[in-house]
Amino acid sequence: MTGPMSAHSSDPLSQGPEGGGTEGHRQEAAVMRTGVDLALDLGSSLDSDDVVRRVVEHTAASLNADRVSLLSVDGAHMVVRGVHDPSGPAVIGVRTKITDQPLFDEASRRRTIVRAGPQPVDRIPAEVRSAHESVLHYMVGPLLFAGEVTGFIVAARRRDEPFDDEAVRTLEVMASIATLALRNVQHYTDALDARQEMSRFLSVVVHELRTPLTVIAGYIDIMQGEGVHLNDESQAHVMATLAAKTDELNGLVEDLLMAARMDSGGIPVDSVEVDLRQIAEQAWERAAPRAELMGATMIIDVPDSSVDVVCDQTQIARIIDNLINNSITYARRDPWIRIEVSNDQSGGQIVIEDDGPGIPESEREAVFDRFVRGATTLTRSGSGLGLHIARELARRNNGSLTLGSRVDGPGCRFVLELPAAPMQGGGSSSTMPVTGRRVAMRHLPREDGTRL
Repeated sequence: MTGPMSAHSSDPLSQGPEGGGTEGHRQEAAVMRTGVDLALDLGSSLDSDDVVRRVVEHTAASLNADRVSLLSVDGAHMVVRGVHDPSGPAVIGVRTKITDQPLFDEASRRRTIVRAGPQPVDRIPAEVRSAHESVLHYMVGPLLFAGEVTGFIVAARRRDEPFDDEAVRTLEVMASIATLALRNVQHYTDALDARQEMSRFLSVVVHELRTPLTVIAGYIDIMQGEGVHLNDESQAHVMATLAAKTDELNGLVEDLLMAARMDSGGIPVDSVEVDLRQIAEQAWERAAPRAELMGATMIIDVPDSSVDVVCDQTQIARIIDNLINNSITYARRDPWIRIEVSNDQSGGQIVIEDDGPGIPESEREAVFDRFVRGATTLTRSGSGLGLHIARELARRNNGSLTLGSRVDGPGCRFVLELPAAPMQGGGSSSTMPVTGRRVAMRHLPREDGTRL
């Protein structure tokens, strides 16, 4: 196997006009023409897949390569986005670790083009292995933006004709233009997404504001009407309704402000060591008055020993309040809500489950997106921001929030996980064995003794 070679071992262009002479100028002009042709072609498209296709086709033609692939970087991995190979498989979406491919790893670390001979096929993903079995020469160029590797272009030849220094210079130009074109497409796509999200945002806000404002305006109009005299009971009902709708408006505005502050990075996390049982029990107490109005049964199950975690107590309380309120809001008859606190080696956990209509499996990730609501919740008011905010707050506290379904019946099962607090002398407090548990239940009938 031929090892990697330096990209500029004998590049006449690097020697300047005197070292390269007329031939050097000719090569430079040819490379520039190739770059201009590519830039003009890419400038007519704002579709990501189309831009990738044009890049690999131009690169293959300019380098007289048998196979050209363009890959994007996704963390520690790279993903095939486009392939030009008339005689081999053009499989898109193949994913592999950068460090598992020596040429790509070297190009990434050195931030420069790498040339090499045949490579061991056992390192190549099985989906495209056959396309590389007869390759004799490779050239891998990183796509660089602001000093970071965002992708790669790899050219291959199956004939015994190594890539020369002019090919290296050509790939450098192609890679630079491709990077800018793909960034331009990404900015365009982001702008479209932002516009669509703004439209969805305005639609949600207008809809959610209209309902409580209509109710408030209606009651005010009634109370201001001539000859209207309300007894004490009617006045109390009107004032309670106005207060409830005002709270609804305040909640919507609070959610909107919280989402905006999170987007701008304006939500600091005040992490402290706290017993997760305490946060859960306080949330249980706060939910009791509303649960009583709904005739709900609320159960809390906590261990006897502390479950110490590190988090922002106010933010975690907001998450739990949101989940409990959702369970009450979207409940069917006789709401049933269970809160369970537990721990393991990695940290503390709160499970909140209910016996409501649940959320279909196909929607369980989407409901965490902003302005998205599950199909089973559309008959009730809501901004579609609560679960989005809850998950983001969990992540900012180095935790997670996931949604599943109950094993023993319909309903939702939310799991909030948080990191354990460190113990003195090492280890974590949540690794302490649980010696027992205590369970409390509130069966909350309506004031008149009936249930919903």
